[in-house]
Amino acid sequence: MSGFSAACVLCVRNQALCFNSWTNSHISDSEIFLAGYTLFRKDRPVNRARGGVLLYVRSVLQPVEFEPRSNFPEQVWCRILDSKGGEFYLGVCYRTPTDSIFGSRNHAALRELVTELAGSRKHFVLIEDLNYSFKKWPLDADTDAPSEEARQFIECLDDNFLTQHVTVPTRNNSILDLIITDEQGPNLQRIL
Repeated sequence: MSGFSAACVLCVRNQALCFNSWTNSHISDSEIFLAGYTLFRKDRPVNRARGGVLLYVRSVLQPVEFEPRSNFPEQVWCRILDSKGGEFYLGVCYRTPTDSIFGSRNHAALRELVTELAGSRKHFVLIEDLNYSFKKWPLDADTDAPSEEARQFIECLDDNFLTQHVTVPTRNNSILDLIITDEQGPNLQRIL
């Protein structure tokens, strides 16, 4: 499934909206309220402009905030019951492209988050802007040379049998935004 198709499953069905944000503690929830949606937000936890994430989920789905144990800084999650009554997690995260904000440990924290989700035995959809700048997906080991951090992230996905669904560039000529699930193949709709 292309990234566009997977994103459409979430957006066209009006179930959830995910954003990187520039919100901060001076912006109240009422200022960014959307009627019919429950807002989950995580502002950047350091004194820097820009950053953070927002997740809006249709209120009729009765989403409940979920907090993973991982200390990855810019993430927000909720728990929803799927169409068969099982729980699944929906989350959004942002990895800043610079280590000056959260340090180089941020890469390891992201991999720990992914491993935690994979071990939860719950279905999940993780929508993220990782800024790893993949040129295509899946990568060709002979011609693609991702950074060491990106390579470790790909190994983490593979080790946990996870699927990355975005296959077309999301910004300029790069795939920066990813949709990761525990579903193999183009079966994202089954989760929702």
